[in-house]
Amino acid sequence: MNITEGNFIQVEEATMNTYRMAASGLHLLQISEAVVSHKCKTFCSTHFLKSCYQKFLPPVRNQFLFAGKMNFSNASQNMLTSKSHNTEPCMDDEESEINELSDVNLDFNKMHKPNTQEWEEIISSMKVTRKEVNAENCDGIIMKKCMSSPQSYLMASSYLEYIHAMGRTPNMLTSALYLEICGRCVNQCGEEEVLRTYENFIKRFSLLDVNCSEIVAIALCSTSKWKESFKYLKVIQALCSISVRLYSAIIAAAFRCGEWDIAWKYFDMAYLENRQLQEYIYLDYLYFCQKLEDKEEKEKLVKVLVEKLGTYEILPNEEVISLLSKVCQEDLLWASTTVRIGRRGQCPACSEQLKLSSVDSEKFSELKEIFASRILHGSDIFRSTSPKEWAAFEDFVLKNGPFSAVVDGLNVSYITGQKPSYVKANILRLVVEEVAKRHGGKVLVIGRSHMNSWSRQEMTAINRIAHLYMLDNMTKDDGFFLYAALQSNVGTVFVTSDFLRDHTFRLQDVHLRETFLRWQRAHQIHIESTPAGIRLIEPQEFCQCAQESSNMLHVPFNDGKTEVTVFNPPTSWLCIQTKEGVLDFEKARQSLAQPEPKAVYTLIKLAKEKYNTFKGQNTSKFNKPDRPIRAKDKPILQGDKKNRKGKSIKKLPIDYRDLL
Repeated sequence: MNITEGNFIQVEEATMNTYRMAASGLHLLQISEAVVSHKCKTFCSTHFLKSCYQKFLPPVRNQFLFAGKMNFSNASQNMLTSKSHNTEPCMDDEESEINELSDVNLDFNKMHKPNTQEWEEIISSMKVTRKEVNAENCDGIIMKKCMSSPQSYLMASSYLEYIHAMGRTPNMLTSALYLEICGRCVNQCGEEEVLRTYENFIKRFSLLDVNCSEIVAIALCSTSKWKESFKYLKVIQALCSISVRLYSAIIAAAFRCGEWDIAWKYFDMAYLENRQLQEYIYLDYLYFCQKLEDKEEKEKLVKVLVEKLGTYEILPNEEVISLLSKVCQEDLLWASTTVRIGRRGQCPACSEQLKLSSVDSEKFSELKEIFASRILHGSDIFRSTSPKEWAAFEDFVLKNGPFSAVVDGLNVSYITGQKPSYVKANILRLVVEEVAKRHGGKVLVIGRSHMNSWSRQEMTAINRIAHLYMLDNMTKDDGFFLYAALQSNVGTVFVTSDFLRDHTFRLQDVHLRETFLRWQRAHQIHIESTPAGIRLIEPQEFCQCAQESSNMLHVPFNDGKTEVTVFNPPTSWLCIQTKEGVLDFEKARQSLAQPEPKAVYTLIKLAKEKYNTFKGQNTSKFNKPDRPIRAKDKPILQGDKKNRKGKSIKKLPIDYRDLL
């Protein structure tokens, strides 16, 4: 397709639909073209082509543009992406404009259902408050405000009645927002209203962008026709990734209808894409369990849920745990109680020891074999290193391994932020000495070549107690220290403050992810900086995810009191006894009354810097740098105004007394 500058395209409605379907990757591109004068008013709305070019084409540009099926000239691209044409705005443009005006002060929390006169007063006050509010965008602004109101459906339906009473037709965004509100408030408006609004919407707007497709799909998931959302899901998948909201809506709808295969399929897909699903899906799952009459089926479903929570290390909130406990006690006649489990991993209610966070030799061997090919080479490691450097490192590990500990040298040395090189070298030496003392054997420190210019005395001391391997300055070292740790043995520890989420994500396979996370938590020494010094947090001794034993279930949850991370594990657990036995509820209550268990760590205290301000001599407890202190390095106290000769001087931005 050749388009000359200043011309427009005339395309039939059916052809535009074909264009969109082609851009979505569902059909081949077939577009009829008619070049007309720019004075002609019957051209295809340029905003549609602009929206298609910006939204639909980039993901499939290689498939269509470079395949010769569509050939946009530079002039045509400029025309489609230009904002100089006077065209009707698309939904995305209008939505972004409304989001910018979302701070308009409208309080619908305590308002009754407004009548026509009251709506007119509201609109008038909006226009007075913000000059940007006009007749075209006020509908979307008000409908957006209705969504955040506790009585959202009441306010939205009232405003829609006002629009019709004024003889106006709601635009695409207003209609989409109303459909979304109906889907959220299906218990208030009824399924019939959702389906009626949906039918009217697709009759008026046959061409939907990604945002509209998602709104329609989520609204359908609140009805009995939830499977119709899959046709919109295919369009969304062809253009972008599925959002958490849409994943959650589909899974919840499948749970409500007992479609387990569909539900767990999308559940697994979501967590493989590292998506954290919304909590209400677990409530819908448990509500369905309550409706079942077969006790064995209920028991099976509860155990499947616990297994899934454990596989993906999900921490449900207190509302989900409360309903789970209710189902276990009332429907299954199981005993359950909430407890606080300490660092040793022994449950105070049942006295059972939680599973250790170790990895068996078979799974470790599988991870060891797959890691290099899938995580390193599969993620284009040679973009950040060279084949020669990688081969040299493999030979080094083979000749000098196995190692008892591997240290991410650059990560450790920068743990306190930007500091002079001799301070960073000193920090690295102190950490390496502590790791070597605690774990013995061979210690490997991986750094970058620029570290060779650091304090010679400190780096020599590190080299005496550990193997020091320097990579190129442009090389990403994460894959290197993980490879060295995995190629050593199952007991090797590694020291870094990195959470390694991107490496976990690249594994893709559920079981490999579980193995990697368990290995990471059992062998990573996390390092962090505190005012008191540097902490080396020891690995966890027990598994921190939901687990099942012979007659017990233990489910950790987020109580909202403390932030839960990889190295700050959950301490609140639900203990469930699935067979006959007695839980010690008194000890459970006592455990909840105890303070949060603290992490086990080693504190490395760092000496304070002391400087002779006037003579420029370093009297620090740190080893002095090899070069003499230059004039520009001489520390000047913040309170000093003049130097020794009495001349005014500028204050340095750094007070060297506060380096640590």
